[in-house]
Amino acid sequence: MQLMPATAGWIAGERYRGAKRAELFEPAVNLSLGQRYIEMLLAQPD
Repeated sequence: MQLMPATAGWIAGERYRGAKRAELFEPAVNLSLGQRYIEMLLAQPD
């Protein structure tokens, strides 16, 4: 999943604060943030 840097920063919150943009290409970080983003989207009312 691809996240824009601003979206990734918003989703990451304090957990990845100060992380470098290159870290978004690490599978574990990318999948974790992508999963959180999808969970947030699914939780929104229609």
